[in-house]
Amino acid sequence: MNDLSPTEIEALARAIGQTPPPSEHISPEPAFENKKEKKSIPIETVKSGISRAQFTQLNEKSSQSSPSIEAELQHIKLHIEVVLGRSKISLENLLKLQIGHVIPLDKWAGEPVEILANGKKIALGEVVVTEEENFGVKILEFINNPS
Repeated sequence: MNDLSPTEIEALARAIGQTPPPSEHISPEPAFENKKEKKSIPIETVKSGISRAQFTQLNEKSSQSSPSIEAELQHIKLHIEVVLGRSKISLENLLKLQIGHVIPLDKWAGEPVEILANGKKIALGEVVVTEEENFGVKILEFINNPS
């Protein structure tokens, strides 16, 4: 496609020391063809609806969060769960449960338990008894890609 007018082509040819081609060999103003209607649209008509994109300069920022954001994030409360194990039972068996029945879990005694933060597995731990006789969880391993 030829984006230059005949006058511009002649000026460029002269500027680089070439003899401009005769005017009859230079095609008239370039046009775009509208394939639906099979008519030519002058380039000025097409260019009138086009404007140059404006971009703003992006500033380099530190990869570290600002201290105020970090301070705000430290006060967010998370829901922590420790999963001893899981089990599937039928509705029939669920309805038959009574005090004293034992629901078998998919983990063995002493096997690491899952530690979840807001429902995402973040670590594995071991169930321990604290000095106050409460249960606690000793962290054994952090999970790299929480699921």
